Amino acid sequence: MMRRNIRSWQAVVGLLLLASFCSYSDAYAQRQQGMASFYAREATGGITANGERLHHDSMTCAHRTLPFGTLLSVTNLGNDRQVIVRVNDRGPYVAGRIIDLSWGAALKLGMLGHGIAKVHVEPAYTIVIPKEAPPMKIVLPNLKQEIIELPDTLRAIWQEDELIVHKKKMVKKKSSVFKKEETLTNKRKCTK
Repeated sequence: MMRRNIRSWQAVVGLLLLASFCSYSDAYAQRQQGMASFYAREATGGITANGERLHHDSMTCAHRTLPFGTLLSVTNLGNDRQVIVRVNDRGPYVAGRIIDLSWGAALKLGMLGHGIAKVHVEPAYTIVIPKEAPPMKIVLPNLKQEIIELPDTLRAIWQEDELIVHKKKMVKKKSSVFKKEETLTNKRKCTK
């Protein structure tokens, strides 16, 4: 009986340790501080791990573990510049680095001259959707309306052209129908 109690306590303690480690690793994965590097501008056109083509102006990054599409806020600790990037690749595969940035993101962070920089990385939760929009007063402009009367004798040029073309079409159709009937009667006369 004593052995069962000890084993059950060991199981409980093991589960608690596992749960605490998982929560610690999740919290660690949420916010990281370390060195960042960037893709060379010549890497444009290469395929990333999620199948997209890399472009040097895009605000994307490579991270080892975070899911594709995760928005991250990256802050350069040297100059306090900040940029929001989207995870679309895996890496970096160099020891001591936590993120690989696109060339455009590195440009905005001001780290092109150094090659690497110490950064702080955290998820970007920048979109806040309010429950209700604040009331807005919409002021419409005051428009003046005028009515202009035109005499009936004036016609638009396109209307006159259409009437003329339409009459010509009717004449052509009548003449072609007449010619067809004439040829049919000539053929009948020849066969008799």
